[in-house]
Amino acid sequence: MSRELKDQIRKQADPSGFADRLLAIATQIERDFDGRERGRLLELVHETLERHVAIRENTRLARETLDQLQADQQALLELFEFISARPESEIMH
Repeated sequence: MSRELKDQIRKQADPSGFADRLLAIATQIERDFDGRERGRLLELVHETLERHVAIRENTRLARETLDQLQADQQALLELFEFISARPESEIMH
């Protein structure tokens, strides 16, 4: 496996153990395959890493967006509560 691919895996994969599993798979591919098949499989490892990184980033962005939506909803509910007339606070004639 190229030093570049190993470094990419270690650098970009999260601490969930994904990098270790991907490195083990790549090492097994290098040990058990030769030639074009090895290259093709290692390219799949690289694509898997890229997808993993993209999914992790999308998940992070989705969580940030959800947090912002929840904060906005809370602010809207507070504003609605503030501007709405409450029957218990109205003056009786």
